[in-house]
Amino acid sequence: AMRRPAPLTAMLCCVVHAQRFPSVQPQLLITGYVEGSSFNKAVEISNIGVLEVDLTGYSLAFFFGGDTQPDTVVNLQGTVAAGGTFVVCHAKSDQRIIAVAQQTDPKPGWFNGDDSVVLRDASDAVLDSLGQVGVDPGDAFGTPPLTMKDATLCRDTTVPDTTVDDAFTFGGWVALPKDTFSGLGNTTCVPNTTPAPDTPTPNTLAPATAAPDTMSPDTMAPDTSAPKMPWDTAAPDTDAPATAAPDTNAPDTTAPGT
Repeated sequence: AMRRPAPLTAMLCCVVHAQRFPSVQPQLLITGYVEGSSFNKAVEISNIGVLEVDLTGYSLAFFFGGDTQPDTVVNLQGTVAAGGTFVVCHAKSDQRIIAVAQQTDPKPGWFNGDDSVVLRDASDAVLDSLGQVGVDPGDAFGTPPLTMKDATLCRDTTVPDTTVDDAFTFGGWVALPKDTFSGLGNTTCVPNTTPAPDTPTPNTLAPATAAPDTMSPDTMAPDTSAPKMPWDTAAPDTDAPATAAPDTNAPDTTAPGT
């Protein structure tokens, strides 16, 4: 016999039920990594889901070099609010890291740049990872500036790497300078511990302008005195021209000798 289709009301009820009570899984991933000087080691975990996550049974495992079994396991404690972060660091880290951390761990065997980091949930399922388990990269995974050695990494994507032994390509990771960590606990990359460039303070003083010459113009009367030097303007010669006096002697009237 043919099966009758389910009543429309029943179908709608199922749809509404599925929309009101969706199956939501917690979503944790590693969003920050610090491998700095001395004991400056930290991992930031973010909850990108909509439910608070109880970390009971969750762990961070560190695989040294090419080891395939974890050398150090940090069992996580506490909760991560939806949209929140959870920072785990070495107990001897810089105080600025400890100030934003929700958990510290004193184990001496934390990671270096050539080690892998794996985040697991309470069922031991892999939630995210950095590096490549079973592979010794030599000095470090990656090459500067995008490297796991002497660097801070922050994530700008929400795609986890749940395959621990695949090649680590740094996809979605942003490199920051060594010992940059005041962005820890934020959900975005914040490279705000790097010193600001030395830029000279702009000169806000008004440019120097010469004061206008307010001295009164020279109003002294011109020197009208006669010039002192004869070669400047010699006085005209007013002497009358020399004229010879007429000869007034009487002519010689002596009679010639007779």
